[in-house]
Amino acid sequence: MGLEMTFTEKALAAIGDVWDKKVLGKTPDHGKAPAPVEASQRLIDGTPGGTIHDVAKTMSGIHNILKYDQYDEEKGLFYNDNSVSFCFEVIPQTGADEEMTQKLTQLFTPIPPGYGVQWTLFGNPCIDDQLQAYVDQRHVAVDNGKTDAFFLALAQRRVGHIQKSKGRPLFPNTNYMVKKIHLVFSITRAGSSSDNKLCEEMWEMRETLRSQLKTSNLPAIQMDAAALIKFVRPLLDPQVMFDDQPFPMMGYDEGKSIKDQVTPFGHHVRVKHNEILFGMPPKKAGDTDERIAMRAFGILQYPQKKELWEMANIIGSFFDEGLQYPCPFVVCGGMFMLDPADVDAKAQLKAARSKQNAGSKMAEFQPELALEADDWNIVIHQLNQGGMMTELYHTCCCMRRRRS
Repeated sequence: MGLEMTFTEKALAAIGDVWDKKVLGKTPDHGKAPAPVEASQRLIDGTPGGTIHDVAKTMSGIHNILKYDQYDEEKGLFYNDNSVSFCFEVIPQTGADEEMTQKLTQLFTPIPPGYGVQWTLFGNPCIDDQLQAYVDQRHVAVDNGKTDAFFLALAQRRVGHIQKSKGRPLFPNTNYMVKKIHLVFSITRAGSSSDNKLCEEMWEMRETLRSQLKTSNLPAIQMDAAALIKFVRPLLDPQVMFDDQPFPMMGYDEGKSIKDQVTPFGHHVRVKHNEILFGMPPKKAGDTDERIAMRAFGILQYPQKKELWEMANIIGSFFDEGLQYPCPFVVCGGMFMLDPADVDAKAQLKAARSKQNAGSKMAEFQPELALEADDWNIVIHQLNQGGMMTELYHTCCCMRRRRS
């Protein structure tokens, strides 16, 4: 029996090892060269299977998962590979009342089925412009004789201290990190830029949503291609959020696709089973791993009730230091508007089924059946009031140096 158990344990260990290495990819990558370099070396060495086509297959970067293509400055629309879209940068709010809640609820009323809505909340430690403006004010004051040069030197030292702590907590053993919160709101519809009717509808919806955001005391700034590139660059090249160097100057080149301008040449990314690693791996085992790790987390469940003003805590608790983000973060959510003609019948069927389950004998031992029936009753009520169902996604990503 002992020998049999030992053999079983060895077999399970071998299966687990194969699963980790072949399926999950849990293999050490120190000393490994980027895939294009390895393919090019096989081509030079004349290794069988090393052809120019193999090299071309490895040249697809992470930026190619994006659909951004061109920007129409006149209409303020983005023409993507298979869709048309626009986006606003909205000033984040830290409080809300009942009036704002009602206005934001009406924000989704003019959005018809078939449209996608996404909001992205980004805690970005790249605040070079704000820090430079802070120092410039002291320069002006000194030049005009309104203050002593000591205060200029003090401001420069403050800025230097903040830049040294870029991407990590400002003080040891704390979670407080200096950052700027960006909120981007975007609308997308599948289609082509050659569809004049679609482009006209997107332009009208952009103006409608802009006015609604303004009446909700949420000023919306139209984002062009340069603003989008500046926003996306730290997400796909997070090293810029941890380096002491200033944020790179970037602009929009109309002769190139937008997605080809959001990452630098030679950008290296490895996708693991539980994280995405940006940067070159260490040359040998034991060396310090300076890569940036990005990990994503899904939303397990939502509270039964949550007021809008309480949502300020998603950027970190103001009073509880332990509930703050010690690193750059992204909270991204979105929805896709479903056609009522396709979902009404399914909703009615699920509501009837949940009501039947709630009245069964098993409901005495499974109280969640009654809660499910209540949920579907609310759905049916909203549909009868002219509402619509959506597909929803909601994720949170955190980025930090792997060695820390």
